Amino acid sequence: MKARCVVTTSAVTYDSGMVARSVGVSFVPILQKIEATVGEIFAFLVGFVLLVLGGDIVYFARGSTDFAWLLPSWMIAVLLEGAFLWKLKTSLEMGHYPFAPWFALKLRRWPLLLRPLVAAWWAVHFLLGSAASMFLENLIVANAVTWNVRILRCFIFVGVGLTVAYSANLYALLAITASGGGERIVRQVWRWRIVLDLGIAIAAACFPLIVRSK
Repeated sequence: MKARCVVTTSAVTYDSGMVARSVGVSFVPILQKIEATVGEIFAFLVGFVLLVLGGDIVYFARGSTDFAWLLPSWMIAVLLEGAFLWKLKTSLEMGHYPFAPWFALKLRRWPLLLRPLVAAWWAVHFLLGSAASMFLENLIVANAVTWNVRILRCFIFVGVGLTVAYSANLYALLAITASGGGERIVRQVWRWRIVLDLGIAIAAACFPLIVRSK
């Protein structure tokens, strides 16, 4: 009896000539999967914080004339954010990488009249993510006493910062596609996303110094 060895490989398909999707055994770097998954977790946190802040505004507006429109507006925001997070989860499970540009292009078909509103909504998410990076830098690094502890915390901040930057990039791409940006613009922004990441990191590092100087 002769033993036969069968070697199987994985096929890779492409969506819109840009995003690779693995079939079978994945050849996609594990780092991209971890980056997308952890980025999704932070995106959930951003959405949750936005809804909590909106809920606080509605709560403190009780008894005022603004409560009549703030409450239904907040409830609509809860439904939309919940639908987005569910779409984000199910899309991530489809295994498209790099995930952020593919997901942004997938959600770009908005009616013309709604584009400014949707773009502003994603821009708020982006700004909140950037602000979270500044807060985390101050929390993790700035209060360290010795240089040894400070260096260790800097490494921790790099890992956290990459996660925050990935989520910020995702929201930036969503704002671009909601404004009518096509695949070419998304491709260029994603290719040069390191500039955006560095901008967020520098702003996060300088923010505590600016606050202390005042």
